[in-house]
Amino acid sequence: MKIDVGTAYYPEVWTKEEIREDALRMKKIGVNSIRIGEFAWSHLEPTEGNFTFDWLLEAIDVFGKEGINTVLCTPSSAAPAWMCKEYPQVLRVMRDQITRAWFGVRDHTCYTNQIYRDFCCRIAKKMAEAVKDNPYVVAWQIDNEPGCSRFSDCFCPECQAKFRKFVKDRYKTIAEVNRVWGTTFWSGEFSSFDEIELENRWENMASSRTLDSRRFRSREQADFILLQAQEIRKVIPDAQIGTNNYVIADRYQVFDGLDFAGNDLYPRFADDYTTQRYCLDLYRGLKVGVRPWMLETNTAPDWPRHDLTELYYWLFIGHGYDHIYYFNWNNHPAGNEKEHLTIICPTGVPGEKYEQLGKMISSARALDGEKILPLPETDSALVNDYDQSWIYSLGKADRFGFNECWLRDCHNALLDASCTPEVVSSDVDYSRYKLLVLPAYPHMTVSYAEKLKKFVSEGGVLLMNGRIGMFDEWAKNIKVEGPEHLNDLAGLKVAENMPIWASSGIPEYDGKGEKSVQTVVSGILGGKKAEGTIGLWTGTIVPDADTEVLMRFSNSVLAGRPFLTCHKYGKGSVLYFVADAVDTALLHDIISYAAALAGIPNYNLPRGLDACRRGDLVFLTNFNDFEVSFPSPWTAENVMGDALKGGSITVPAYRNAILRIR
Repeated sequence: MKIDVGTAYYPEVWTKEEIREDALRMKKIGVNSIRIGEFAWSHLEPTEGNFTFDWLLEAIDVFGKEGINTVLCTPSSAAPAWMCKEYPQVLRVMRDQITRAWFGVRDHTCYTNQIYRDFCCRIAKKMAEAVKDNPYVVAWQIDNEPGCSRFSDCFCPECQAKFRKFVKDRYKTIAEVNRVWGTTFWSGEFSSFDEIELENRWENMASSRTLDSRRFRSREQADFILLQAQEIRKVIPDAQIGTNNYVIADRYQVFDGLDFAGNDLYPRFADDYTTQRYCLDLYRGLKVGVRPWMLETNTAPDWPRHDLTELYYWLFIGHGYDHIYYFNWNNHPAGNEKEHLTIICPTGVPGEKYEQLGKMISSARALDGEKILPLPETDSALVNDYDQSWIYSLGKADRFGFNECWLRDCHNALLDASCTPEVVSSDVDYSRYKLLVLPAYPHMTVSYAEKLKKFVSEGGVLLMNGRIGMFDEWAKNIKVEGPEHLNDLAGLKVAENMPIWASSGIPEYDGKGEKSVQTVVSGILGGKKAEGTIGLWTGTIVPDADTEVLMRFSNSVLAGRPFLTCHKYGKGSVLYFVADAVDTALLHDIISYAAALAGIPNYNLPRGLDACRRGDLVFLTNFNDFEVSFPSPWTAENVMGDALKGGSITVPAYRNAILRIR
């Protein structure tokens, strides 16, 4: 199979002789790509307007002649000292509007500042002009991990002025601002646009203003990235451009204007596999149908207890990643990341990691030669809409963390039900999926409601929960029995609703002492009893006559009321449960039932075993610290390893296996 394996490399650190030696070492084990330039601004432009690209071009040429291509990065995450000294306005300003970020770290600059944008666009253009005819530069990375800053959001005068313009352009009059933001609470009304200031991520003073602050910052961060891409495309129209580990802002907003999505995943321990698998499928869904890139990952996860490099290598491939880059090749002699685990250790002498990487590369390329595998075959989708997440979370700081965890938990439940999910935006075509899970979608538009109705009427199964369609687009409560625009689709109305105060969280329901303090629900799903606890919020369901009640409340003042319902709509069905969250076991039961209703076969694989299919290959990864065995649900043969024997599959602890389905 065709898998490109590369590494982060820093030619600005090494001598010409060391660069040549590294190129030969990479060639020997099959590394065929390097990623360079993301922190090299002070070496590319040592003083203002003095560009020194010779060292960069020479390194690209040395590696290229050995068959090693280059992903070239723009250096905009690390502004040099001369710029920070001569143009301090490019530095972020803290909430007190006095304290500035400082030179000596990265991501210390303001995404909005026009001076900084001009500098970034200029060097991106200069780099593109320098390599426009270079056959060895095959792709570009803009910036590095945008949004990963140790500093807070910026509150500089330019950010404030542009935010006021953003608000004025959107709402026209201050009266309209007061109306849509609901500023009467806590004496929050404005008399002029000059009084408006940005809010921080977690402010609870005015959730509507915080929400528009999030929208503004998201747009500015996306523009910051896309403006650099635009400069490169002016010089190289067909350039392949992405960025990596894009956080905080709306990821779909920026990747819509780029060619591929780059993931950075640094697994530490295998027992965190639920988060890791979610991250893999999240980035694959940022551009549906386009192969994601693993632009940074670490060597030797869980070291020294285990070395799980190979475990994750095959996991990445199984989830659709055909470009895998390790951070990094060799240790910097100095700096913040000098102690990273690398392929070549600080002595500079190749060792076990070097030999291991060569074997991994050879193993992949020995399977089907240069065949390019299709992307994983998906049957379900988890809708991840950032604007909706902000609407749900703002005003309650803890909900941001909860919402991300809830998405991850739903994703994990889908995988455990033998689904192959993608994590997608609300804009993609849903016709390719059998099951759609829609968590945390508090503001429902007419157009999106019609899209959901079309999906269900044509045979899809939709699972919804919680405060669907119960807020307006500024995160304010609406006087409508929810879910707005979906009453006919869901076959119900949610009347009185309120937060749950009986407990502070959603502990795992153990059927013992927790029952007295938790709100319990129960019913029959797929012929089996299902029971669990709920948290955060609930309401009173008023079902239509043709809506089936699958589960009811078992205790508290809610005992006997409907909890989980099923409504037929056209050729499909809608499931709805009236809580923002449920315990893990119940979530798995509900999603397994939804998957079965959608006609997705459940292979009942062992917990902790990941299975992902690409074409006729099934990739298995055992995250457990023990061997797992189970009857094979496939008619298949072994491709890597000997897991399949006599109709049974056995995968050792922390190992992979690959089967070919006949």
